[in-house]
Amino acid sequence: MNERGFTLVELLLSLTILSMMILLPILLIPNFHQNNEAKQIAGKIREDLLIAQQVAMAQGKTARVQFRQTEKAMLIFVDGRTFEKIPYVDEGMSFSSRTMDIAQIGFLANGHPQRAGTFEMAVHGKRYAYTLHIGKGRVTYREL
Repeated sequence: MNERGFTLVELLLSLTILSMMILLPILLIPNFHQNNEAKQIAGKIREDLLIAQQVAMAQGKTARVQFRQTEKAMLIFVDGRTFEKIPYVDEGMSFSSRTMDIAQIGFLANGHPQRAGTFEMAVHGKRYAYTLHIGKGRVTYREL
């Protein structure tokens, strides 16, 4: 700086740095929101499976669960009839088998899963593994 003030180059450089500092957080916020939304959807699927478990115990009958990509919904069946239809939270959700077939998800009248195993759910570029535990009746999930 000379005695009369700042030069044009100094002002332009400081404005460039300041604008970069302002824009950087704005560019990172959408990515944070998408990651947070994927975690919320993963938690919702676990809650929906627990609803199926509670339905089986309340009805005293086996409750089966099906994920239908064509209908974009999870269906809970009791006695072969649709008990509840829970729509997907996000259109981009997809399910696949790992150690258990996703067509064989079900809960007995005592709340225990019919079969133990793991299946996968993918949403917003993230993958989650859901495990049904025999003997404890627990449903857990984790990000892959």
